[in-house]
Amino acid sequence: MNNLILDTNILHQEGLHSRNMQLLMRLSAEQHVQIHIPELVKREYLTKRVSESIEKIQEAHNKISHITKKLKKDNSLQAHTLEAQNTLRKIEALLEPEVTKEFDLWVKHFNITIIPIDQNCLSTVIDDYFLGNGVYKKPKNREDIPDAIINSSIMALLKEKQFLTVILKDGAFKKHLSSVRGIAVFDSVDEFLLQKENKDKLDELDSLYETIDSIKDYLITKEPSSSIEQYLISARTDIEDIYLESEQISSTDKLEITTFGENINYPEAETISEFNICNVAWLTEGVFSLEVDFKAEATLGYCGHYGEYIYLEEDAEREISFDSMSGDGICDLSEARSFKFTGYLQLFIDGELDIEAIKKHIKNIGEDGNPIQLSLDIEYADIQ
Repeated sequence: MNNLILDTNILHQEGLHSRNMQLLMRLSAEQHVQIHIPELVKREYLTKRVSESIEKIQEAHNKISHITKKLKKDNSLQAHTLEAQNTLRKIEALLEPEVTKEFDLWVKHFNITIIPIDQNCLSTVIDDYFLGNGVYKKPKNREDIPDAIINSSIMALLKEKQFLTVILKDGAFKKHLSSVRGIAVFDSVDEFLLQKENKDKLDELDSLYETIDSIKDYLITKEPSSSIEQYLISARTDIEDIYLESEQISSTDKLEITTFGENINYPEAETISEFNICNVAWLTEGVFSLEVDFKAEATLGYCGHYGEYIYLEEDAEREISFDSMSGDGICDLSEARSFKFTGYLQLFIDGELDIEAIKKHIKNIGEDGNPIQLSLDIEYADIQ
């Protein structure tokens, strides 16, 4: 059994229910891997998830307040905006206990081990802090103290298990662990799942169910791809609800100026083209994950310096909207662009359908009573 440790940045990247995480949990359920989470990783993950969510809720609350202030006291919308603000307050109050509850249930369901903080690690953590050893990038670098504590938990588990696999992104921490005998390090869950022993195990699990391979083979063909594309165009909502922020948007150099705060909102469903299903995975009974990409147009919002915006104004082929400017010359800009979107589409099949029934219902996806439903989760966009 592979003893696998997940670091905080991996938990934030994947969440608890991503496609990769569900595939990892299939391996865990079959005792192919045993997952371990250091106690400090758990605390960091929960704290950041709650704080980021509260920040988003407060942003939404403030924006609704701005709308409310612009309305007359007797405007009928006042009641609705106040109700929305009250709902946001209730969500904020419930957030921490519900996020913690969800995490604890996830740990229990998949028999995940929480590695306690090593109570004897303080001396080593402090010595390395002053010397710049171990995970520290340099002496007296306070930002590395949490990693040093997590490292001590990993070293304690290594003594017990003899060999560990760790998935993390942090450069200095990764470099340190890579030098430790008995530890294999990966950058991502995806990289770990692509290892032959893990791919073979997932294929073996799929082969235990007679219809799985035939369904996967069918879903990768052109027919379901075309049917799903037409559904997404006609249904609109799945596409128009897509919202991405700067870390999810690539090729910003094509904007030809220095930008920040990029975001994509409301892609136009009718502009979808080149819809492609790249890969199919079975997650659990009745649930398949389809890796997809497609092109579509959307509005790109971003910030830039006024001096550079003036340069862009001279480009007759681009229509850039100047929305506002701060006192130091930072402009809020937006323009229509073409993007290549990449993400995952989960297909939910209600009931035991054979391959012929699935083919029939895929052609009519979106119709009332159809036993096949889908959910789209777009992760990245590349500016074309």
